[in-house]
Amino acid sequence: MRTYLVYYTVDDERVIKLMNEYELIKLVDESDFTGVYLEQIYDVGDPKNLKPIHYTGWQPGCLIQFTDDNGNVVVSGYGTNH
Repeated sequence: MRTYLVYYTVDDERVIKLMNEYELIKLVDESDFTGVYLEQIYDVGDPKNLKPIHYTGWQPGCLIQFTDDNGNVVVSGYGTNH
């Protein structure tokens, strides 16, 4: 499982945290009631070469996706329709 460096804001406080794929999907899934706003996300698989990934939003069927700079899906998982 890969690790991601995630910058996000919640309650006007900036948070920087290392997360795995499951935690990242859960963070987005619960953002509608936690007030989390994603700022930046980096793949830290190679700590000498941080690679940004981008939240592409909810897809049909509650699918949550993140892509790399080339548009390739690098993280995906299903959220819950709250």
